[in-house]
Amino acid sequence: MKKVIVRLGNGLGNQLFTYAAAYSFAKKNNSKLYVDNESGFYKKRYKYELHNFNISAEIAEVNNKFLGEIGKLKRRILIKFNNYFKNKFFLIESLDKEKLTYYQPDQFNINFKEKIYFEGYFQTEKYYKSHEEELIKELTFKKEIAEQHNKYIKQIVNSNSVSLHFRQDKFHINDGFTDYKQMSLDFTKKNIEHAKKGVEYFDKVLNKPVYFLWSNKYDGLREYFPDNKFTFVDSNLHKDPAYDLYLISLCKNFILSPSTFHYWGAYFSKTKNKICLSPNNNFNVSGYYGFSNNKDIKADWWIEI
Repeated sequence: MKKVIVRLGNGLGNQLFTYAAAYSFAKKNNSKLYVDNESGFYKKRYKYELHNFNISAEIAEVNNKFLGEIGKLKRRILIKFNNYFKNKFFLIESLDKEKLTYYQPDQFNINFKEKIYFEGYFQTEKYYKSHEEELIKELTFKKEIAEQHNKYIKQIVNSNSVSLHFRQDKFHINDGFTDYKQMSLDFTKKNIEHAKKGVEYFDKVLNKPVYFLWSNKYDGLREYFPDNKFTFVDSNLHKDPAYDLYLISLCKNFILSPSTFHYWGAYFSKTKNKICLSPNNNFNVSGYYGFSNNKDIKADWWIEI
């Protein structure tokens, strides 16, 4: 059986998008999926996170990873020559010169022999919609995540819960941004403005909404969201993000932040007729809807206000 070796990288939300697309591609080609859980994290600030899910893909063998400086060089050389061969070594998401993209299903019509390396974020559900039922079973949380002892679970499940999420310190100097601190502050400010509009909306349409707020850093948020109305879910700050993603998925409604992490929290929610307010429909340095490089990131279950 042929092999599809998916290179994961970046945070949990992007890892889920990449895995979902690779899973669908492997199924289409009757191939076995393997995960490279190391190469994409070499000297990066993120780490592999899908060990917290019941995925069926096995970890790729060392000889199918591009490890260290030698591995990076080998990968660059193979990519350079990839286009000269009918049977490809790599399927890499197509980007324009601004590193932007859109849904391009023809990318999956590619010839390969024994194995192919799969790379990119593929941030639209259109890439995996045809295998969605299988993926929902595939991307279930491990037992220790789903059975975590957390005081907020009953509150979330037994209320008309609404999830808010704020990603602070989004930009880093290591990503090549010189004005990263101000960029991060501006990003959070816009996120707060959108969240407040969402709260106004749910206050009108829901009966006794209860707001639960997640963040990677809670500094400065309480002045905008007082404790008497908003519950700050800060019990998992020092755990893998999958713990919080599970809690978010228990919510019934969402004011989506410009974040792939929050996207998947809403996606995993099993609530019928859930209301998911989309992020602001604007384009900025972070991409479409303020967070994605894919023009087709918008899901059918989003509502714009």
